[in-house]
Amino acid sequence: MGPPTPLSILPLNVIVRSLLTSTISSSPILLPPSLWLMSVLAHATNPLLNPDKNSLLRFFLKNTFYAQFCAGETPAEVGRTIKGLKDLGFSGVILGYAKEVVLTDAQKTELGACSQGKIAEECVRNEITPWATGTLKTVQLAEPGDFVALKFTGAGRQALYSLAERLPRSAVLTDAINSICSLASDRGVRLLFDAEQAFLQPGIDDWTMEYMRKYNTDPGQALIYGTYQAYLKSTPETLSRHLRVAKEEGFTLGVKLVRGAYIGTEPRHLVHDTKEGTDACYDGIAESLLKKQWGGTFCRVTSECLPSAWSLPPTMPSPSGGLEKFVSTGKPVLR
Repeated sequence: MGPPTPLSILPLNVIVRSLLTSTISSSPILLPPSLWLMSVLAHATNPLLNPDKNSLLRFFLKNTFYAQFCAGETPAEVGRTIKGLKDLGFSGVILGYAKEVVLTDAQKTELGACSQGKIAEECVRNEITPWATGTLKTVQLAEPGDFVALKFTGAGRQALYSLAERLPRSAVLTDAINSICSLASDRGVRLLFDAEQAFLQPGIDDWTMEYMRKYNTDPGQALIYGTYQAYLKSTPETLSRHLRVAKEEGFTLGVKLVRGAYIGTEPRHLVHDTKEGTDACYDGIAESLLKKQWGGTFCRVTSECLPSAWSLPPTMPSPSGGLEKFVSTGKPVLR
């Protein structure tokens, strides 16, 4: 008898919940009213529509929508979720402190006010400190070998302003990130620095590469991972440049490859014209990394075709023995 299929391992309620959520999320008819309803419930003043006051509504939401996307409200709940996933056969999990900011064009022009005076103090007290505390607690919940996803925008307006303008971080924000990285290193937990909106991404890349230089010093091993969004036309060139820097400066480049999550707010010309274009970019990058061959997508986009090899640290297998959607690359050796 062969190995069990992935779906046969999952509990029936998880399959049904996932099918329901995916059906709604992918439907242009069902998704808009669903999002509207969630917004109404999130801001409800009527006790019947407030999940914090209506126990039946709270039970329904917590066991459907919330359970699909959130690990738990307390450390004990998160711990049970992690145990349940590992009991299924997963060797690790990705935890994320779910706080981020997506800005409109008007909001982007108002970030400078947070850099000085009383507003800066308010940003530290109400934005940076809670984000750092929540992220540190998330790292503490993770086990050695697990991942924690880090969103810099969750730190609030100071982080957004520094990222948008590619400015040095404030001392408070730097201390917060340093403490998170230090705790993760001590616990053997790996950090995924998430990609965000395109106007912030150059700043995020700057910070990510800085922390890779500091922590990814063991050949073929990475503590810090950057995120590369395949729907952006610039991604192959960006990854090519980062691999060169890693080789020249002698550190390991951690790569998390995704298709992308901000297409609704990105300038359209930055994104591949079709889904097929994104698919080809994603598949080409993944193939190059997994085969340790520098070609294909990289050649077409960067006008370079430089074979390379680099070591791959262990990846996190799924119960079916497949490969998760992030790839770790060690020091590239260009030939």
